[in-house]
Amino acid sequence: MIHVTLEQLYNTGYHIYYGDNFNTLMSHMGKTWKTIDNTEISLIDIIKLTDIDFGLDCMEASLEHHKIWRKFGLWCIEPIVFLISIPSCLEAYKTSVKFINDEVSINDLKEKQHLAACDLNTYSDGNYNVNFSSDEMAVNFSEPFFYDCAYKCFMHYPQAMEIIGIDFDYSKNKVKNKFLEIIS
Repeated sequence: MIHVTLEQLYNTGYHIYYGDNFNTLMSHMGKTWKTIDNTEISLIDIIKLTDIDFGLDCMEASLEHHKIWRKFGLWCIEPIVFLISIPSCLEAYKTSVKFINDEVSINDLKEKQHLAACDLNTYSDGNYNVNFSSDEMAVNFSEPFFYDCAYKCFMHYPQAMEIIGIDFDYSKNKVKNKFLEIIS
């Protein structure tokens, strides 16, 4: 189970501690702004107390789990890899898999992701179709900052599945359940 502390959450930034969700966590833990400390709370409890979106934001406080987030991104993109149409996007995907397996450096990943993102913008005709969706997921999956990788994959997975004919709500629940399974 993945845990974070109130102090880690607070140090993550304004987008975390501003608003009702952080206050809900403090209240639940019997803390105040003056008593924020290293008391741990699981991401699953954060989601139960607040919502999935805030739980996703809180991933940023658990940087040490980057392999878990990358593997979640891999799970999200695997069903549509065969639809990736831009060669640099396919190369970015392959480099991401190699990065998970410690076969390439973060600099290699950054280079491939940058090339793929540039090509995606160049080849995009403004239509959100099967190939564009797959190419976009490959770019998201190769995002060097893994929090963005996992968050973007989580957010785009239902759209990508809908384009290939799988119900949006079904896909949204499936990706949410997979995320909950990973953090439990």
